[in-house]
Amino acid sequence: MTVTEVVATAVRIADTEGMTAMSIRRIASELGLPTMAVYRFVPSKDRLVTLMTDRVFGETTLPRRPPAGWRAALEHAARLQWGLHRRHPWLAGTMSFTRPVLAPEGMRWTEWLMAVLDDEGVGPTEQLQLAMTVAGFVHGMGAKLETELEDEQHTGMSAAEWMAQREAAFAAAAGRAGERFPRLTRAADVTDDSEFDLDALFEIGLGIVLDGIAVRLGRGAGG
Repeated sequence: MTVTEVVATAVRIADTEGMTAMSIRRIASELGLPTMAVYRFVPSKDRLVTLMTDRVFGETTLPRRPPAGWRAALEHAARLQWGLHRRHPWLAGTMSFTRPVLAPEGMRWTEWLMAVLDDEGVGPTEQLQLAMTVAGFVHGMGAKLETELEDEQHTGMSAAEWMAQREAAFAAAAGRAGERFPRLTRAADVTDDSEFDLDALFEIGLGIVLDGIAVRLGRGAGG
């Protein structure tokens, strides 16, 4: 048994059942070990979560040569990180921007983003601010993924199935609220549900974030 095997087991449990299901006792059961034996490999659950976070960020290789132009490079990194959150819905819950965990693989992502901005002549403080802005947007969207996983397990339905089951109730509520919330009601009438799934909202939000960085840098939207 190794630390790597313990961490891999913890990640697998969290991926499929959420972080609430992941415990030292559960890991021990999965590995056929006494609970206290797991502590020989990880001294605490907090340390285990840090190792899980580090492992996940190490899954994806960032290109040694970034795509041409700061915007294309930041967009590429954001999409890669969104993929990590998609595969590991619990990831956002382990991250903090005010009390960050010491995960070298996560720091590697920040360094990569800062290097892209360094090539654009951005100063070190602003490099970190902008890198955290991009990562913070992805993190915020990623936080919704774990909630969705928990809701799906609780209800036994995907978000689309849940909405379809309640379509009549929502339509009735919208009819009653039409005069009070006319703009919201009109938008609901002309908008397809797929335009508000998490992937669609990620795409819209990422574009807005990058547009804002372009204004901040005084660059064209294309970078």
